[in-house]
Amino acid sequence: MSRDLQLKIKQLLLIIAAWMIVGFFISIYDYLVIKTDFLGQPVEGYSFLFSVIRNTGAGLIGGILGGGFLVFYINVRYADKPYGHTILAVSVSFILIVALISLVMALTIVPYQTGKPLFDPLTRGAVVTFLTDAGPLKALLSWSFVVAITQLFLQVSYKFGPVTFWNIIIGKYQTPKEERRIFMFLDLNSSTTMAETLGDEIYHALLKDFFADITLPILENKGQIYQYVGDEVVI
Repeated sequence: MSRDLQLKIKQLLLIIAAWMIVGFFISIYDYLVIKTDFLGQPVEGYSFLFSVIRNTGAGLIGGILGGGFLVFYINVRYADKPYGHTILAVSVSFILIVALISLVMALTIVPYQTGKPLFDPLTRGAVVTFLTDAGPLKALLSWSFVVAITQLFLQVSYKFGPVTFWNIIIGKYQTPKEERRIFMFLDLNSSTTMAETLGDEIYHALLKDFFADITLPILENKGQIYQYVGDEVVI
C-alpha cells in the first residue's frame, strides 16, 4: 500500500470518528434544548437513545460517503484549483449526500419504528413524514458547518503536510527539541533563463505545476516539505 493511500485512509478514519462524535454531541444538544423550560411541554415520541442512533448513524454514513468524497476526490481533483471551486463542489455534493443519507435512514429506521414492512401504508406515510420533517433541514445547517471545517482542515493539512499540521495541533513545536534531519534543497535548473523566456504568467504557472507534481513523490518516499522558496522546495 502506497504512503499516499495510507495517509488518505487515516484521514478518512479520522473524519468518520470525528463526525460520529459530532453526531453524539448534536444529540446531547437536542436533549438539552428539549429539557429547557421555554418549550412548555414534553416532546411526544422523543427518545434520547433513538436520537443518538440517528445522529451518530448520520455521522457514520456521512463520514464514509462525504469524508471519502472529500479525501479521495475533491482534494485530489481540485488540488490545484482555487478554494472557491472546492467550496462549490463540496456544497453541491453535500446537499446530495444529505438527501441520500436522509433517504437511507428513512428506509431503515422508520420500518423499525412502525414495526411494519416498508410497503405497508402506515410505514410509507411515516417515511414521507420523516423526509418532510424539519430534521433534514436542521441536519443540513449543522452538518454544513462541520463539512466546511473538515474541508478547511484538509486544505491546511495538504498545504503544510499531514505530519506538520498534526504536530501543530498537538503543540509539538511549542517546546524546543533537537532532532536529526536530512535536508534537500530542490530547485529548478536555469530558472532565471526560463522566467525570461516564458514571461511572468507562464513561468509562475510552471512553478505551480512543478510544486503540485513534486509533492506526491516526496510524500511517497516519507519526505516532509518544509517550505517553498521561489522556485525551490526545501525537503
